[in-house]
Amino acid sequence: MHNKSRCYKGRRSPGFLGRLFIMVLLCCASVARSVAFDQEHQVKAAFIANFIRFIDWSDLGRPGSKFVVGVYGAEAFEHSVEDVLAGRSISGHPIVVEQIHSDSEIKLCRMVVSGASSEERVDRLSRICSESGAVLVGEADDFARNGGAIGFVMISSRVRFDVNLEVARKAHVTVSSKLLSLAHQIYKEGRS
Repeated sequence: MHNKSRCYKGRRSPGFLGRLFIMVLLCCASVARSVAFDQEHQVKAAFIANFIRFIDWSDLGRPGSKFVVGVYGAEAFEHSVEDVLAGRSISGHPIVVEQIHSDSEIKLCRMVVSGASSEERVDRLSRICSESGAVLVGEADDFARNGGAIGFVMISSRVRFDVNLEVARKAHVTVSSKLLSLAHQIYKEGRS
C-alpha cells in the first residue's frame, strides 16, 4: 500500500502532460523553421556562386589575388556562403569569404552580402560599393530597387532575384544576359 501511494504522488496531472506535449510540438516547429531558413540560405548561397560566374568583372586585380566575398551584418549567410564557395576560384583568383565589420572594409571586397534592411542603409552601402567596385547583394524587401545591385526575393516560396543594372554599372561590372534572363525584376535606373 505504501508503494502505491508513493507511485501515485509521482504521477503528473493530465494538464501538465498536455502542456509538455504542446511545448515539444513548439520546439519541433521551431527546429523545422530553422532548418527551412538554413536551406533557404543554402539556395541563396548557390545563387551567389552563380552570380560570381555570370558577372563580367572589369578588374580582378593582380593575378592570383583573392576575390573577397564580404559578409556584412548577414550572419545567416556566413556559413552557407563559405560552404558553397570553399575551394572555388574565378579566372585564377581564389574566392575567399570574410566576415566584415565596418564600412571601410568594403574596399577589400569584390562582392558584399549585406543584412541591411533600411532604405537609407542600403543606399549608403550602395554608394560605398560603387566607389570601391564591389557588387552589393542582399535580401531585404526591395533591396535592388533601393540601391543594391542584386536583391533576393521570395516568389511563391521560391528564391528569385532582382537586378539593378545602373548600380551594377556604377560598380564597374556587367551582368551577363544569361543571368538577366533568370531575374525576376530588372531595374535600369539607380533607385525607382
